[in-house]
Amino acid sequence: MTLLGLVLLALLIYRLAIRPTLDLKTQLASLELQQISSSKLASNLKALEIREKTADSILSLNNIKNNSIQNNLLKFLNEVVSENGLMISSFTEPHRFDNGGSITTSYPFTIKGSYAEIEEVIYRLEQEYNFGELIHFSFQKKRDYRKRVDYLECFVILNNIESE
Repeated sequence: MTLLGLVLLALLIYRLAIRPTLDLKTQLASLELQQISSSKLASNLKALEIREKTADSILSLNNIKNNSIQNNLLKFLNEVVSENGLMISSFTEPHRFDNGGSITTSYPFTIKGSYAEIEEVIYRLEQEYNFGELIHFSFQKKRDYRKRVDYLECFVILNNIESE
């Protein structure tokens, strides 16, 4: 009988004291993890705000006036053509699209020349100039049957997003 009493007493002690203590310990550990992650979020948010301000200042310094992007792009292409022996096959009218809060302007053009020279132009457009985002370019090998010469054409679309 005493043995049965001791077993019942141990079960009662476990149920009333030990189990709630273990539950509180696991709950405390999870709350401490949440607190650590929330403090990291606050520091990450502060760092992101600083990066946003830096990016905004860089963008405002490098922004080319919207009405002269087409002229500046054409001027750049003409300079590259004269340097590398390329040819501008077409430079069509820009396409403007209103996204509600911003206006996207696409500048399509086609360049003729060798692969290395065209690749250099694309690289310079992406890295050195702030005309916009290069969203598409495709190469096509063509043949001039009169001259019996093969040549390479590259169709390029450059996007510029303007805020209203």
